Amino acid sequence: MRNLLARVPANIGRQLLLNDLVATIETDFEEYGRVVDEAPSWHDKRVAPTDPDHNTLGPKNAYWVCIRDSEGDVVTCSAQRIWTKSRLVDMINSGRFLYDGTKEEGQDSLHLFTEGLGHIEGNIAYTGGGWVHPKIRGKAVSTMAIMLAQAKMLQDFDVDYCFSMVRPEFIEKGLALRTYRYYHMDFGATLWRADMGERIDFWVLHNSRADLMREMTMWMNAPDRVTRRSTLPALLTVGKMMRS
Repeated sequence: MRNLLARVPANIGRQLLLNDLVATIETDFEEYGRVVDEAPSWHDKRVAPTDPDHNTLGPKNAYWVCIRDSEGDVVTCSAQRIWTKSRLVDMINSGRFLYDGTKEEGQDSLHLFTEGLGHIEGNIAYTGGGWVHPKIRGKAVSTMAIMLAQAKMLQDFDVDYCFSMVRPEFIEKGLALRTYRYYHMDFGATLWRADMGERIDFWVLHNSRADLMREMTMWMNAPDRVTRRSTLPALLTVGKMMRS
């Protein structure tokens, strides 16, 4: 398994070079916060689980994928948060999903109204806070970033489940499977942002370890990784190197 997980990032890195892009794995979340604040056209900035203002984040429990262009500018990123020996439903109900208790808590609160997530437990990973610069959208770079993130969470954190939360319009556009590569989707969850007076309904997307490994295997077995959008839309043009 580890051989496969090492080969996937190497292949993706070579693909990214075709678009003059470079991928790295970062653990400085103060820098991530700066990227988030300065990025244009980004919905739902400062998602709580990966917001350094409210959580202690570092190499032992979090990382973010950064893709830069030939000028060194960040054009894509996504953040991952890891919990070991945990149960998703319990984390959300206790508030520990949004705020780990090590820093001042924010005013967001998350509530579940689905019964389809009780099995998600063990080593679990959240993927969120994703963004793609408008100038490179449509090149499947975001799915490449997701694949890199998933390979790392399997290799370095031995995750049992990975999950994300997306707005309903992403489901309607078919992005959950086509772009984010999630096989299982449950509606839903509600995020209340008291400071903004906003309510956001989410679908919860989740994959098991077996699902994640299937994605890795599909990537390596695809005869044409760049053009087979119908089979592997999450695995198109990727880029250069990774720094662990």
